[in-house]
Amino acid sequence: MNKLYKWCLLSCIAATLSSCDDFLTEENPSGLTADTFYKTASGAEALINSCYTPLRFWYGQEYATSMTELGTDIFTRGNGCTDAELSDYNSSLQGSSNAITKEWERLYSALNTCNTALNRLPGSELSASVKDIRMGEAYFLRALYLWHIVETWGGVYLSTEECTEPSGYVYRSSEEDFYTQIIADLKEAMAKLPVSTSDYGRATKGHLRGNFQVGMALSRYNRNRSRWVVGADYVKKHYAYKKIAVPKEQFTAEAGCLFPFLSDRGRNVFLSAGLSALAGYERVNRNGRLLYDGATLLHKGAFIYGFAPAFEMEAFLTDRWAFLFNVRQRVFFGSSVGHFHTVVAVGLKYIID
Repeated sequence: MNKLYKWCLLSCIAATLSSCDDFLTEENPSGLTADTFYKTASGAEALINSCYTPLRFWYGQEYATSMTELGTDIFTRGNGCTDAELSDYNSSLQGSSNAITKEWERLYSALNTCNTALNRLPGSELSASVKDIRMGEAYFLRALYLWHIVETWGGVYLSTEECTEPSGYVYRSSEEDFYTQIIADLKEAMAKLPVSTSDYGRATKGHLRGNFQVGMALSRYNRNRSRWVVGADYVKKHYAYKKIAVPKEQFTAEAGCLFPFLSDRGRNVFLSAGLSALAGYERVNRNGRLLYDGATLLHKGAFIYGFAPAFEMEAFLTDRWAFLFNVRQRVFFGSSVGHFHTVVAVGLKYIID
């Protein structure tokens, strides 16, 4: 009887432990987890957007200014400075300083968010084209955060894997390892990002920043300070097409006249307005008409002509040197790319007797 009682008691305890184990098992079928949320298109977009968020902590608050400018010749602190030790280089400057720890935490949090995006986006429901662009954004942002880390602290901890739980294993990486990873990420970003986007604020290749103008001109002054101008210009502008930028180049000669309408009392700064005639040659994609995807450009190289209203500021630095700021609205005929081209230029003028 005693043995039977003991067996019954053990069975009850085992049943109780088993039922407790079932009771403590957490199940939330209606709840979202990282695995399910980041697979959806909206979850993937939210993830890549969160990669941009840490930018405001470096570029939008004073912690980064304290880290990069306090203690230099371009910044001096006032009485209300909250991170005086960074400016004064006194004994209070420690690794535990508030500005330092805040940026350390935020930059490594940003790095892990980018690692998470690069790990999760390939399995998301985003379309292939959008997914490729978002991966490019994550590569670009990770390279940016890694650059901030290595430029601030040198060879510290480098991770390209998603961290989902605390880890006690931390090691130093060399600065060379950081820059190798940064270059690799930027190459991936360049291969995936578009040239431009209508979604303001997102990373792009930035090819459009290659637009520029160079030129040279000769002026002849008249007695009333008006002047005849003869010159030549080279203008290059890019137009976005899918993942590339198609260049347009203009080679032009120009002749016109500028009339001063305002100056300072010392007659060192003059504002002038005028008009000039233009003629030259224009080519698109260096006259190559076939693009990488088989599309054909309709535009051919052409001779162009037109005129350009101009506004110019002339500031004399010495008796012979003057700084120029010029804005012109170039109006062309014969171009199939566009008739109106605004050009803003700065330059130096040397006066010969």
